[in-house]
Amino acid sequence: MEAHVLDGPGEWDLFKLVKRPIPAPRANHVVILVKAFGLNRSEYFSRKGLSSPDFSFPRVLGLECVGEVIDGGGTDLAQGDRVMALMGGMGRSIDGSYATHTIVPRSQVFQLGGDQDWGTWGAIPETYNTAFGVCMESLRIKTGELVLIRGSTSALGMACSSIARDIGCAVISTTRNPNKLEALEASGVHAVLDGDDLPHRIIKAFSGVSVVVENVGSKASIELSCACMPNGGQLGRVGELAESWGDSGKPSIPNNIKVSFTRSDLVSSPKDDKRMATIAQRVTEKRYQPNIYRTFSFIELPEAHRVMGANDAVGKLVVII
Repeated sequence: MEAHVLDGPGEWDLFKLVKRPIPAPRANHVVILVKAFGLNRSEYFSRKGLSSPDFSFPRVLGLECVGEVIDGGGTDLAQGDRVMALMGGMGRSIDGSYATHTIVPRSQVFQLGGDQDWGTWGAIPETYNTAFGVCMESLRIKTGELVLIRGSTSALGMACSSIARDIGCAVISTTRNPNKLEALEASGVHAVLDGDDLPHRIIKAFSGVSVVVENVGSKASIELSCACMPNGGQLGRVGELAESWGDSGKPSIPNNIKVSFTRSDLVSSPKDDKRMATIAQRVTEKRYQPNIYRTFSFIELPEAHRVMGANDAVGKLVVII
């Protein structure tokens, strides 16, 4: 097999493509022939040496993938089954999916139905697991609500928009990059706004909102999001697009705003089988969009990381093997 390995923190051009033995079968672990995987912002942080305490070098990054089972490790999965895998230490405490083969605990593997192409499936697992968690389980958004999504041009932001619009919500997206306006407007959102005067513009146009999905994560962004809810509401925090908070201290949050934080790393089978099956079904039905910005070949993985670091993408970056 081949794998992209990082020996230490650094820039996008430090990945080494090396040959390794295919992982040996283990009880309750699934050996997967990787067909595609999406890139995630947390992998950018890991590459820079800014990851969680359980992370160590050298490491094969990659916290999600889709592919075919080679060995099911004595579980209910059989050779040839189409699956998606995510989290459970992938790319952090254990080697992940930036490889032609990987081995993952059975608890982190979910079966795939439908006949979507591998590129489409590669854009789905972690992004939609997180988006579904914040929109449907933490915030429990309802038909007819006006939802503000911060960090809207990220893959996660676009997935949240897809979910909200699927259940009949109007979506306000934000971006500070004029080059991304057209892509957001074409995605079907109700309005695209941003700027330091965002609360004033939202209050003037819509009398404020009561639901905000906060993907940026900086202190300033959280406080700006809260100001868009003058009558109170719900703030769903998920992820951090910002490389650092850029401000000292914790954000100031009014008492009439309920804050929830969605953790995608707790996903596991069989606890979340129904959630992941629902996501896969809605992708097959084209209710949820893959929102792919660009695909790369396996050998182009370093270039995919360069693009991610440049913040040029509107949507998901996917590597197809």
